[in-house]
Amino acid sequence: MGYVCVKGLTCGGKAYKPGEMIPDGVILNSRVRALKSTGHIAETDGTASTTLVSTEEIREASLILIVVSSEDGTEKMEVPISQEGLQVVFDVMQMAADEATKAIGQIGSEEELILLNAADSRAAVKKAAKKRAESLTDTQSE
Repeated sequence: MGYVCVKGLTCGGKAYKPGEMIPDGVILNSRVRALKSTGHIAETDGTASTTLVSTEEIREASLILIVVSSEDGTEKMEVPISQEGLQVVFDVMQMAADEATKAIGQIGSEEELILLNAADSRAAVKKAAKKRAESLTDTQSE
């Protein structure tokens, strides 16, 4: 099973445009779910004629790419997020720490959690976002 680019993205040092096939092995298995859920990629059997995404879906994909640094600052990662997802991040950042940690327990988007961990300076919020992201990853692998 291969993937087709739905919304422009860079993987493995190469920029892909909507409609282009992404070769096997370019996308890390740990990122497939997130890229599919945000509308950046769609599954295909490897031929353009069997792409599981329409041109209309490509046009409707309205995502923002935000570049965040790893915790140690050695790596950068593009995080695709919708306007709605970005609003969730800002809503949580405006909450008191105890309310924010409760709200994080309801978030189901890895991208929102990554941005919260990267942008919010409160230790309790960072810890809650990281813990929730790990629980989502554990659920995925089962």
